[in-house]
Parts: sequence; C-alpha cells; structure tokens
Amino acid sequence: MGGVAFRWGVVGRAAALDLQTRARIARAASRVTVVAAGGVLVGLLGVAYRQAAELRFPGDPIADAFSILLGTSWATSWWWAIAGGVLLAVGAAVAARADRAGWALAALGLLPLVVFPGLTGHANGAEARFVALGLDAVHVVAAGTWIGTLGLVVLIGRPWLDRLVPAFSPIAIGSVVALVVTGAAAGWREIGSISGYLETGYGRTLLLKVAIFGVVALLGAVNWRRLTPRLGSPDGDRAMGRSAGLEFLLGQAVLLVTAILVRLSP
Repeated sequence: MGGVAFRWGVVGRAAALDLQTRARIARAASRVTVVAAGGVLVGLLGVAYRQAAELRFPGDPIADAFSILLGTSWATSWWWAIAGGVLLAVGAAVAARADRAGWALAALGLLPLVVFPGLTGHANGAEARFVALGLDAVHVVAAGTWIGTLGLVVLIGRPWLDRLVPAFSPIAIGSVVALVVTGAAAGWREIGSISGYLETGYGRTLLLKVAIFGVVALLGAVNWRRLTPRLGSPDGDRAMGRSAGLEFLLGQAVLLVTAILVRLSP
C-alpha cells in the first residue's frame, strides 16, 4: 500500500524533482515493496498455521487440520490474499524497469489483501456485513497509505525531504481523517456502549490503540505545522528526519496493538 501511494501520490506530485531523480526514487521504492510483499506472504503463511493450530484437536497432526481448513470459505479468502501478495511482489519487481505498468500490477495485487482482514475478522460477522467490510477495507487502506508511505519517506526519501514531505502531507491528513471515521464506527459497532470501553478487555485494548494513535497523529501534526517550514535547511531536514522516524516507529506500535485487538472477542 505504501509503495503504490508513495510512487503515485508523493513522487508523482513532488515539486522540483527532475525525471532522473523521480526514476531513482521509484526504483528504490520498488525494491522496498518487493521485500514488504515477501513479508506479507510470510505473514499469511503464519496466519494459516495459527488458524490450523486452533482448529485441530489436541494430539492430531497439524496436516489434518490444514486439510480441513483448506475446504473452508476462510481458505478461499486466504488463497486470494496469497495471489495478491504474489502479484504485489511481481508488480513491484516489474516497476523497477516498467514503472507505470509495474505499479498498476502492484495496485491490483493489493485488492485481495485489503479485504482479507475484514473477511477473516470481526467485520465479517457484523449485522450490516457489507457496510462493515467496506469500512474495514477503507480503514486498512488508510492505515497502509499513511504508515507505509511514511516509512518509505523515512527509509529512502531523506535526501529530498523538502520536496517529498509537502507532497506527503495531504495524503497523511486524508488518511488520518479516514482512520478516525472508520475506526470510530467499527469500535462502536463492536462495543456499543460507553461502559464497554472500560469494562471489557477488548474495549480497554481499543482505548490503548486510540491513545497511541493520538500520539502519532499529534506528532504528525507537529511535523506538518512546525517542521515543514524549516525544510531545506540542514537543521530542518535533520529534525524532520528524526521526528518522522519516531512517528513511523509509534505507528508500528499501533499496528502491534491492532494485532492483539483482532484476536480478542468484542
């Protein structure tokens, strides 16, 4: 998600970048995206193992549980996600040579990956199922666009922060707004009462996620308002690099709490 948004939304709109520099940054982004796609595929294999381990009876071979699992609708979503991860990796690799075509393939590969969390999570059991799945997909897209693109800015964009950050800021703001709206709707759907946020493990974990997210969003706002005007100077670029790196790391903490949250019963 971050690689596609970074290439089309940031590099494509960054001012004062010549074509050679754009191509150089895009190639670096494609390499990072290939590695990320490999991580996605490893994660999907881990998810399948965990699901099979939960399905099997104590003492039964894990292979038997896999056989049962592969005949379920869960496995259909999983196979589509695997195909999406492969297409994402292939598209990112192609992007190093055929920029536009490669990123289009990568974007196509993201589609099943975006809906996989909803189809295998709480949203799939909601009363207004398709609305819940849609909100969940938007939430995943917004999170990946914000944190993923920020990661690429931090990893490969430091020499050009004064041109990349102004192009990234509108993307980050739009992503944060989408995250707040979809996250609030999903949280209320799962909990349904003010007391539920304080009296249940799911609610307290969700509040922890919201608190860390708030810190990340506040840090991003500080970067935008106070540090962006200083970009272009050595001190300003260093300050933005440190602050953006911290914002990215705190974003990983939000994802970690989210991983715990999806394993809890609302």
